[in-house]
Amino acid sequence: MTQSSEKIWGINSDKKGDKNISFFSTENNKYGVYYFDINEYGFSKLVSPVQVWSDIHNPKLLFDSGRLQSGQKHFSFEYQNSSSCYYLELSDILVLLGNCFDQTEFELFYILFDFNKYQFAILRTANFIPIELAKDEIRLDIHFRYYYDQDIKEKILKDDGKVLSLKNFEWHDIDEINKVCLLMNKNNR
Repeated sequence: MTQSSEKIWGINSDKKGDKNISFFSTENNKYGVYYFDINEYGFSKLVSPVQVWSDIHNPKLLFDSGRLQSGQKHFSFEYQNSSSCYYLELSDILVLLGNCFDQTEFELFYILFDFNKYQFAILRTANFIPIELAKDEIRLDIHFRYYYDQDIKEKILKDDGKVLSLKNFEWHDIDEINKVCLLMNKNNR
């Protein structure tokens, strides 16, 4: 994905004018990801609500994490510049970095969005970049996001190069995105 400007897309977002924004688009301009209201929740740790737009020529808002169904808490996504989002073009899957954070636990993970089926899945391997090998098949390539001691690094490195089928993931309706941290108890690898 490429960092771009929401102005190129001409999106009609009510978030314009925010100073803490970032916009990425897929190479084929099928999707645009709009991070707005980026805030720091820890030292160099940033989160943001996200809007996902489709079609640069006729922009349509597909998803707005800041506007979920009434009464639901919005879900903020982890923001790490160009390491925040990826696109699996053959599978037409948008991959965003998410986090679950409470007083005792913190976990980074990927959320895979299939907007054709209006579903998402969870990939609990944020220390890897998902590399698409074929439709519905990815390889995990190491990408340490934080510093770890040698023992933890060695445990993480065991999955470097691992190949996964997206068909084996558990998929959920996108309207349930605010429950993603509750779903983290399931084994999604």
